[in-house]
Amino acid sequence: MGDSDMPRKDRPCLVRQESFGGTVFNVNNGKRIYVNNDEFSLLEETRILTDNLQAELKAVANNVIIRKPFELFNHSFSGPDKVFFELTRSCNIRCIDCFNASGIALPGEMKKDQILKTIDDLAEFGAQEIRFTGGEPMISKSLPNYVRRTNDWGLRTSIGTNAMLATGSLAQILAESGLDTAIVSIDGLEESHNRVRGKGSFAKTLEGMKNLRKEGIEVRVNMVILRVNVTDVVPFVEMAVTEGLSVMLRRFIASGRGEHLTQGGITWEEYEKLRQDLDPYLKNSQVHVDGHYLKSEQTPSRIPLPFQRSACSAGQRGLVILPDGHIQTCGFLAALGEPSYGNVVDTPISKLWKQTVTSRYLLTRRAMIDQSSPSKSWGNECLALIETGQSH
Repeated sequence: MGDSDMPRKDRPCLVRQESFGGTVFNVNNGKRIYVNNDEFSLLEETRILTDNLQAELKAVANNVIIRKPFELFNHSFSGPDKVFFELTRSCNIRCIDCFNASGIALPGEMKKDQILKTIDDLAEFGAQEIRFTGGEPMISKSLPNYVRRTNDWGLRTSIGTNAMLATGSLAQILAESGLDTAIVSIDGLEESHNRVRGKGSFAKTLEGMKNLRKEGIEVRVNMVILRVNVTDVVPFVEMAVTEGLSVMLRRFIASGRGEHLTQGGITWEEYEKLRQDLDPYLKNSQVHVDGHYLKSEQTPSRIPLPFQRSACSAGQRGLVILPDGHIQTCGFLAALGEPSYGNVVDTPISKLWKQTVTSRYLLTRRAMIDQSSPSKSWGNECLALIETGQSH
């Protein structure tokens, strides 16, 4: 493993071998590019980025760490870019739209030593970022240990959190452990947010965000668009941008506690209208506003890929580990009944990854995307929305 005191801004880039060449990831800023076989061979030989690659990645350091997965796939990536690791299903609040109905810990949740070993296995296999989620990951007293272990391997670390438990002391410990980013859920302005997440939650979340930012941890905000907060979206984005925060807007997916939410998501027509209203922000390269299929087109790959890179990462670039160790391709699909592909406690990551990328369950649903897309101009490739019928 690497040095736990590795500088935050000049860590080596991670390079994972692929059938077409490699995936190169700048751990420091989250930028990822693809290289061809000749470029990968040169990286493997020299362990140094070329000047052009260093410029493309906006990398401070030019050294790299090479990972060579057990098997390469012609129809998919050879390992996950990002792993969503649910530490617990326990949560300090009860959001009305929670996709996995978090609240109480699940039976048989993984123990600390099992989680640490899984982090080691993921790093050796070629994962490039681990995002610790839940439930609420800050409930786990061992969260700083998991962040430090991930950082020791040179991976990017992030958490998905409501930030209400982010005291000044915990924020300091997480920063010292190497946490790069906190993705904080805020569901609109104060009245709407409290309606979704509970009385007084808005103020507590803002205080937690303040503590995290004070310690130098990057904070991004994540907002689920609901019927109860749709009028908040534009003013919320304006407020976040003014505060220098990146914003991710997400479609509501009817799963978990949200499955029976009568005032759930908005229509595709309303979503298209929002996209138009947000257009100045979406096109402004000086601010970071994105959304669940809000942008009209993806950035083209710098090299041809032997397969189509789907906007939906399930079974292609992403992986979810549930609190009991079971593997899924997407947290939403897991909540909607996606079968488990095995358990990290007793099965090698390489075997589990192969089972996900060759899954008939996913291949069948991907074949439904073209028929389900309501608008070819910006598309809907979310398998979870297809599963719930919300794509129509």
